[in-house]
Amino acid sequence: MIRWTLGAVLMMCASGLLWGPSLSFAEEMTEDRAYALAEEFGLDVGEVDEEIKEVLGLTKAEGVVVFGVIGSSPADRAGIKVKAVIKDVDGKDIRT
Repeated sequence: MIRWTLGAVLMMCASGLLWGPSLSFAEEMTEDRAYALAEEFGLDVGEVDEEIKEVLGLTKAEGVVVFGVIGSSPADRAGIKVKAVIKDVDGKDIRT
């Protein structure tokens, strides 16, 4: 399983390596904000709860897990896959 730091992927978008949404990271990274960014980026994500933690063999129930990636989206071009766990965005932990 791949663990992604979405901030690194989004930095590729900002640098022109990938096309992506225009984002601002000045605000606190809440679960709602993470879902909004994921949708804009082309991801279907959900909270990592205790059940998902067990299924994926994680040590902690934190962050969000990728349930789907929209084809030809910035997330797809970045290579993000289903079951990837995103724990932070641009260094800001996702609070669930």
